[in-house]
Amino acid sequence: MTDQPIVGEAVTIVTEDYRECSALVVAVHGVGYDHEDWGYVGPAINVVFVTADPQKHDPHGMQLERYSSLSHFNIVRSMPKPGRYWRKP
Repeated sequence: MTDQPIVGEAVTIVTEDYRECSALVVAVHGVGYDHEDWGYVGPAINVVFVTADPQKHDPHGMQLERYSSLSHFNIVRSMPKPGRYWRKP
């Protein structure tokens, strides 16, 4: 097993609208595993990140967003156009 995320680590996420953002891991749900066809499959994680949406701006700057139970890229990569996943930078 490789690349197990840890709380406080920076990861790359892809949002529902396919924007890449840097995010901070705030919770890890379980342990990743090696799949014979997909390679390493990481656990679900919770993250916090600065929004990439230019309309989510307030007097303090760009707003923070949170995603919960975000899937690893190797789980969603077989979807036609995957979005809302995490991977290592």
